[in-house]
Amino acid sequence: MHTGKLLTPILAALAIMLTIPAQGAPEPDAADTGPVVAEPPAPTDPVLRQQYDKLQQFMRRKMSVAEGIGFQGAQIGQSFRTVQSKLGRPARREGRSLLGGERRWHYRLDAYTDLRLSGKDRVEAIAFRGTASSLYHTRTGAYFGMTIRQITLLYGVDGLVRTDEYLEYPRRGIRFQFESGVLRAFEVFAPRRA
Repeated sequence: MHTGKLLTPILAALAIMLTIPAQGAPEPDAADTGPVVAEPPAPTDPVLRQQYDKLQQFMRRKMSVAEGIGFQGAQIGQSFRTVQSKLGRPARREGRSLLGGERRWHYRLDAYTDLRLSGKDRVEAIAFRGTASSLYHTRTGAYFGMTIRQITLLYGVDGLVRTDEYLEYPRRGIRFQFESGVLRAFEVFAPRRA
């Protein structure tokens, strides 16, 4: 069996995932733009189906961000040393004087997604900034490029704190920042009372 014969359909399935409308996604209005990440029809061949399922599980696990917790590479409450063992050396470090203070570590996760970790001795906040081409998303289903309306349909208005610059769900541990009406950044933190 040749690896190339298995890899080609898997890569094709991944490409399809980026173009088929998602089932259960909030209904877009006429002003909404941006790709919708969805699951393509599964292959019928049993071997390809198994590879396809493994690829989807990997993508969901690696690229999924849990509100109030973090993702596979970093979680709220972890030491910066633990994060470095998983993600490697940060591209840039800021803060942290001799008197303490907050430190900020910056990573480039891929061509479309930047990551910033902040906190004193442990990670207190994890911020993602990306374009609509980023595959990083929240477990609830928010992804870069969504509109304010789509986020509020997805997360609801219960516990919502809204300003001109962001939508925040303190009890769920997530804040969304928008530019030109579309989601460009989100930050997870330990859940707290509003």
